[in-house]
Amino acid sequence: QPQRPRVRSWGEDERGGTAELDLPPGMILDQVRKAEPGLRQALNAPELTVTSRGVWPVLHLNTKSIAADFPKVNPMSPTLFVRPRTQPERHAAASSFVLPLGVRADGSPILVPQAATPHMAVFGGTGSGKTTLFTSLIDAACLQGASVLLADGRAGKDLRRIAYSSRNGVIGYCAGSQATLHRAVQFAHDEYRRRQVLQERLQREGHDYQPTPLVLFFDEWGSWLHTLGGGNKEQKAAAEVTLTRMDQLAAEARELKVFVVLAGQHAYVSALPGTLRGNLKTQVVVGRPDDK
Repeated sequence: QPQRPRVRSWGEDERGGTAELDLPPGMILDQVRKAEPGLRQALNAPELTVTSRGVWPVLHLNTKSIAADFPKVNPMSPTLFVRPRTQPERHAAASSFVLPLGVRADGSPILVPQAATPHMAVFGGTGSGKTTLFTSLIDAACLQGASVLLADGRAGKDLRRIAYSSRNGVIGYCAGSQATLHRAVQFAHDEYRRRQVLQERLQREGHDYQPTPLVLFFDEWGSWLHTLGGGNKEQKAAAEVTLTRMDQLAAEARELKVFVVLAGQHAYVSALPGTLRGNLKTQVVVGRPDDK
């Protein structure tokens, strides 16, 4: 007579019913795993999975959707960051510089260490929460003793409000003209080159150079450079120079603690070519991602 598995016990998890099976002689756990597609169809449970408890297979119907109740507000705790109080502490704490992206389903914070995973791109449409995230990143950078340079390709009111709010650490705000925006990238690039020279000099003298973090936050970067790509000859030439500088910062400036955080509504290919996009180690989409 055909031998079939029997149910040892019924149960339930957070996604629906479970059944622990008792296998007949000669049937092994691997056979149940291989039968997973057929079980999904027979039991009308398209997300059914098979696990095991010891030698007994367990069927998880997974008929309920995954639910995670995130609190509406996740305040940043001071204990998440190293907060230097003096100039020597700013240099010493630079290696621990992180950018916070929020929390996971279990409540643990997502902190991106810039020494290991430098530079970031943040994209999100109107109302997605991009500005809230951008503000949190700026606040966290200032708390950790970083020098923060703000640039806005559209001169919007949100970043202007942050720039004029007297946050300790914000060293400049660039918006309103093409020359000013190009200058923002040039300033960060000049600082990177200055640190290169200083590092070489100190190393010759037997000293370890530990610079403080400098972060260039550039909002609407993609939209701004995409617009310049359709401009006149001079605008296109300036855009190429600025893109080359930004590319070099993303590729080489990590060791000298110069970081870039770019934001925008869409990631235009013309503004984020493969080399730059590949060096932005963290890429964030706020809200529902689409084909763009």
